[in-house]
Amino acid sequence: MKPCLRPRRSIVQEDAVMTNATVTFNLEKTTYQKIDHLNDFSEEYIESVWYSYEDYAAIKQSIKPIIREMMRSNCLIPEESDEFTSRGLECRTKFGSRSKARARENAIQSVLEEQAIQRDEGLHDPDFIAEIYMEFTGISAIEALNRGLKDQKFVLDEFGKQERIEGEPRTKQLASPKTLPIAKKRRGSKTQTVLEGRVQSLEVVPAL
Repeated sequence: MKPCLRPRRSIVQEDAVMTNATVTFNLEKTTYQKIDHLNDFSEEYIESVWYSYEDYAAIKQSIKPIIREMMRSNCLIPEESDEFTSRGLECRTKFGSRSKARARENAIQSVLEEQAIQRDEGLHDPDFIAEIYMEFTGISAIEALNRGLKDQKFVLDEFGKQERIEGEPRTKQLASPKTLPIAKKRRGSKTQTVLEGRVQSLEVVPAL
């Protein structure tokens, strides 16, 4: 096969080939349960549980006017009503989809860079790799938490339920990126995290 016709390997595939990576399972801690096969379900059950292609097409058509209105208003959320809600459609706008894709790419790139550094330095620290990844996913988690708290307030106000679970504070302060944990520092590698709207470079030091 000509070189130009050979399928290109991704960065992850190249790393796997270079390191001869393997996957192992701890049989003592691994649990599993039986799940029925799709062929074992009746047509009526499938139709009542899963969306069909027609359902998805109808949903996409129904949200197009809402997304256009959101984009015309410069991503500002128009007033909600019984007939109109933009909740859950934030990432469907051009700005939202690009931001989501950028955050995912930054998280993946930072993990791959740290994996390469650990491989070069003969280190094995999966916990630190997880912390680096959480620096990016943590931002999304904070945003999701804030949206959830706003939804909770809306529901409580809508139905006039001012009572709270005993022992729970009457109000909850919205989370802030400032509260995100910063990964422990290690020498010889760098990662970036977006905090308070700006990019900060973190010098990281390997554990002894």
